[in-house]
Parts: sequence; structure tokens; C-alpha cells
Amino acid sequence: MAAEGLLLVAADHAGAVVLFWLAAGHADVVRLLCNRDADINCPMRPSRSLQVLLGAHAGATPLHLAADQGNVSVVLVILKYFLEQQMLSNTSVADPRSVRDSTGMRPHQVAFLTHNFRTAMLLRPGYPLTWLFRTTRVAPAPAIPSLAALAARALRAKVCSQVCTVLQSFSVSSECA
Repeated sequence: MAAEGLLLVAADHAGAVVLFWLAAGHADVVRLLCNRDADINCPMRPSRSLQVLLGAHAGATPLHLAADQGNVSVVLVILKYFLEQQMLSNTSVADPRSVRDSTGMRPHQVAFLTHNFRTAMLLRPGYPLTWLFRTTRVAPAPAIPSLAALAARALRAKVCSQVCTVLQSFSVSSECA
């Protein structure tokens, strides 16, 4: 158990915790670490080697790296974890979308700069996360009839009116009105 806790806070020489390295593309492991209360906003210390290797600046969080890489699955895991913490009234966890790196960039801005537009749209700070992770089922919209179904109804109505006209001319039935 103590080893698990150590894994959550262990950092390399550049100050990048395990979660930071995994944010490049290991959503399942990121989910496991989040379930163990990893710090999703843990900033990276200044490191020229990491800046060159990953394009991440000092102060970057795992969400900055996921945004830079365009890794939507990791972004969704981190955002869902934050939303769950909010619902549990855990106000100690800051919104990871609003954290700035040393250059003043938020994760959505990093995603825009690297042309990861889908990721950038998910990371907009004003976008309500409850919309992103809807837990209630929405009733399906009524089906729109096809053109063939509409044509069949129109033809049926036309034929019925003609049949009624013929029947009325013979005074056979008075039900066609």
C-alpha cells in the first residue's frame, strides 16, 4: 500500500510525476492513478530536456501534455475525475482546465497551438463538464418518416379518396365522408 502512494508522488529529475509521463497516451493507467487520488494538477519543474522531448514547459500539468499530444482519451479521464471530485464536494481540486503553465498557457490553448482542435474544444474552461459526461438518458427523438413512407401515405390517401368518389356515385356506401 505504501508503494502505491510512493508511485503517485514519485518524480524524476525534471519533476515530472508518473501521471505526467502517462498522460502522453495511457488512459487506462491514468484512470487507475486518478482512482488512487493522484494530483492531476501537479506542475512540472523547469527542465530543458523535457521541453525539447515533449514540448512541455515548466508548470505544465498532465492535462497540458495530453492536450499537446491531442490525446482525447486521457483528457476525458482527467476531466471526468475532476467532475467526480466536484460532485463529492472536494473543493481542494482545482479545475485542471484553468491551470496555466510557465508561459501562461492553459491546456485548451496548448491544444489549439498544436492543431488538436477536438481536444481544444473539450478543454474550453467555460464548457460545463456535466454536458460532456451526461449520466441521464435522453429520450430519443421521434423518427422522421422517410420520403418513401410519405409518398406511400399520399398515394394511399389519393386512392382512398378516388375509391370513395366511385362508391358514392353508385350510392353503395356512405362511410367515405
